[in-house]
Amino acid sequence: MTSSVKSTVYIHQGGSESISNDASAGLQFLKRSLVTLDSLDPDPPVWQFLSKRAQFAINSDPSIPAEDLAKMFSMRHEKLEKFGHEVTRAWDIIEQPGGKRHTVIFDSVSTTQFKGDSVEIKVAELNVWELEDEGENDELKLVTAKCWMNPSAVHERARQLFSQSS
Repeated sequence: MTSSVKSTVYIHQGGSESISNDASAGLQFLKRSLVTLDSLDPDPPVWQFLSKRAQFAINSDPSIPAEDLAKMFSMRHEKLEKFGHEVTRAWDIIEQPGGKRHTVIFDSVSTTQFKGDSVEIKVAELNVWELEDEGENDELKLVTAKCWMNPSAVHERARQLFSQSS
């Protein structure tokens, strides 16, 4: 049996920093949270954006819980000079009735630069975030984040840099 749910869709063209103050709640969430999620700080305040049951997945790899993000942030802080996402397009699909569930889909290009290296590696990505209003101050929280990308250029550059220094 299949069912259909009415939805409202908002579309943004351009970078996340250009999302307007009157944009939909899902697009506002993207604007506020992506800067923190891209941080090179070893312990950025990401937890304010995450559901207690948040899961993250890349390509077809198994999902990891939010607690495992601490390792990723520590590695970024230690190894990277620069990291971030430049959003090109984003969609906020709001499930009706109620509007408590949002699916934010965004095209982006991530930039990774290792410390002591002048090369910036750019990787095209498609991200799908499932957000829910969990009743805490009417704020959306990230429940599931899925990313599709080819990280081979980043892995290859890391191999080149770190095998030379061994």
